[in-house]
Amino acid sequence: MITIQGQDKIRIAKSGAHQLFGIDYNTRQSMDNQELIEMFDLLWSIEIEQLILDGYHCKYEEIIKYLAEENKELIDPEQEYRRFRYRKTDFIAQLKLNNQGKYCLTQLLKINSSNIHSQKLEINFSSFEEKELFQSLATTLKMDEQVVSIKLVRLFMNLAYDAIEKDDAQALACLDAWLGEDNGQL
Repeated sequence: MITIQGQDKIRIAKSGAHQLFGIDYNTRQSMDNQELIEMFDLLWSIEIEQLILDGYHCKYEEIIKYLAEENKELIDPEQEYRRFRYRKTDFIAQLKLNNQGKYCLTQLLKINSSNIHSQKLEINFSSFEEKELFQSLATTLKMDEQVVSIKLVRLFMNLAYDAIEKDDAQALACLDAWLGEDNGQL
């Protein structure tokens, strides 16, 4: 059994990752402390505690590379860590062992998915309209967005490697100009 201090339940429930609670940040900001504790306790008892207990034991050096910069300062190298997956998102639980040999949860942080999934590529569109245009393209092609994404990336990689391999100056100049248009950001 893992214990959690009331103030930690409130802090995690109020500012924790959206993927953990399924309730958006702004809604959680307007909840009172009792509502936050109840929300946390329900999720904890149904799923999260067992996921942490069954989670992968990590070392400090391993987990620090998974976390966003703003979360790294929250990690105590003297505590223990478990990595687990919930709602398609990876998390780190920081646990402190007390004098009675029981664990107390002190942090519950989302892992940057691009850090743990080395085969994953994240795309940030410059606008919502641009993302909708991409989704429309996938729908028109009758393909899943993920399939379209990987096909586009592979097509680009093949064209670029072909140009490099052939030392095709015209193709390389075209690629260079295309990549330089917006600093490589979609």
